[in-house]
Amino acid sequence: ILSTSCWQRQDHNGYTHQNPGAISNLLAKPVNKANCFFPADDLSAKATWEWAMESKNVVNLITFNKIEMPRWNDLNQARFQVANRGAMVYQFMSDKDPDYIFTAVGDIPTRETLQAMAIIRSELPKVKMRFVGVSVLSYNAIGTTDNKLTQKDFDEYFTKDKPVIANFHGYPETLRGILSHYTDSSRIKVYGYQDEGSTTTPLDELVRNRCSRFDIAIDFFIRLGFRDIAKKYIDFLADNKTYAQIHGKDKIEL
Repeated sequence: ILSTSCWQRQDHNGYTHQNPGAISNLLAKPVNKANCFFPADDLSAKATWEWAMESKNVVNLITFNKIEMPRWNDLNQARFQVANRGAMVYQFMSDKDPDYIFTAVGDIPTRETLQAMAIIRSELPKVKMRFVGVSVLSYNAIGTTDNKLTQKDFDEYFTKDKPVIANFHGYPETLRGILSHYTDSSRIKVYGYQDEGSTTTPLDELVRNRCSRFDIAIDFFIRLGFRDIAKKYIDFLADNKTYAQIHGKDKIEL
């Protein structure tokens, strides 16, 4: 199943395309016969398609946008991530001995989370962060039905005790439930779809659901007590909302 009319880009379709409930429904089935793939870019989509065409006796839902997206990894890395239980550290955005773990499931969530990390680094360069890309979920697990991420691997990627900040293409509760099988939910913050939608600009749609790069960065700054920095981005979002209502586009291109 290919799902390409995604809720983050409702420039023309409005609320009609927006319910990601199919993801939650498939992941809730204890028969363990469904994989939900979320390739982060075009090469990840290619690697996912290759895997899906070889699979048997399982439902594969592949969710990605039709818009042009950044390419984060080469084809070998994309294939490795699919084979490696759907998880991989993006080394180019990760520090050694991180204080915070960021993760994303989905192409736009990946882009927004990596951009949030870039904003945080620009303001607080001493903060150590790691990004873990996740490309596939199955019943109660990261990874596919027959190759789930182990607890040992989870602890290696996500550490055993550092805060985990996640951004998800679907409902936050769905990903939170899966992550809670690996670790204490108190260390997890999940952003995602909040049932807010309209025919609006790409950034405004993300802000309505509080999962844009700016929302993630603002929450991070406030959490660490840097409210003055947070206000700068809060003011930008307010300006963008007014600008979008007048011009029909955002102040930045997504």
